[in-house]
Amino acid sequence: MGRAINLSADPDRRQWVDERCNGGDWSRAPWFLKQGPVLRTLGRSFSQAEVRQAAAALARVFTPEVCRGLLVRGDTWLVQSLFFHNLFEFPRLLHLGLHLHHARPWNARGLIARLQDPDQYWGATLEVELWSALRRHGVPVDHEPFGQDGPDFRACFDYRQYFIEAKRVHRSEADTIGRELSDAITFGVLERIDEFPPGGCLVELLSEVQRLTQSPEGRLRLQAEGRTIVKEVVNAVARVIEDGKLGEFPIDRLGIIRLPNPDGGNGITYSLFEDSDREDETNRAFRLLRDGAERLPPEGRGVVYLRTPSKT
Repeated sequence: MGRAINLSADPDRRQWVDERCNGGDWSRAPWFLKQGPVLRTLGRSFSQAEVRQAAAALARVFTPEVCRGLLVRGDTWLVQSLFFHNLFEFPRLLHLGLHLHHARPWNARGLIARLQDPDQYWGATLEVELWSALRRHGVPVDHEPFGQDGPDFRACFDYRQYFIEAKRVHRSEADTIGRELSDAITFGVLERIDEFPPGGCLVELLSEVQRLTQSPEGRLRLQAEGRTIVKEVVNAVARVIEDGKLGEFPIDRLGIIRLPNPDGGNGITYSLFEDSDREDETNRAFRLLRDGAERLPPEGRGVVYLRTPSKT
């Protein structure tokens, strides 16, 4: 699926990339290699050796040319945490880097290209994770043994041959647009604010804005007005935080900002767009399971490895 909405920045984006993002080259002095012998994230801690392994692998995928193109086009969510201190978002790339280190997929040009493509990134990461897991457990594995039209992997285990097709349940178009708007708002605030208020900040969009993702007409409106919505929300949040006042502050026609966050915590919490319900996701999972099974050859043992976006 193509980009659901164009949220790229103003025409001076290239200047911003050159000045703030070193032209797209994050590898010269990355912030995450300056955190001492241990990098502590919300989920776990990583040794300096692990971080360096991940960084070396990520540098082979997210080159300066690739990063510059992503940042200029506005696909900032994919690589932004390589350039800016963000321990909420960076673990995604850190885990990917470690999986790349173990999988060593450097000859799989198509897979590398999909990792660099925001529309195909999540499906490609699933393949890398699975490849890494098989190699770490000493399982001989071939990637795309029959080409792009066949299964993703052929693995040999216990003198048996297994064919594996990895599938990730992608978000619906409504969820994709909502997530892109949320990511754009998040990144916009990070560009403006250096310190977050004690007690945190909650940003909520009105239900009328959230419902725009649920209809074709609403999605067309978001495609046309998405950048304006992002700018208005970002400007309102930055202004409220910079003023240092507590309370509830409306975002004209769009939502409300609450300081401190009534649910507690630090930083900024967003209540922006709801994901689709579980029934819709289950139906999409079933279709992927059926399609994945059709790609498996008749010989050997076939496995469809399915990953869903649900937290439950």
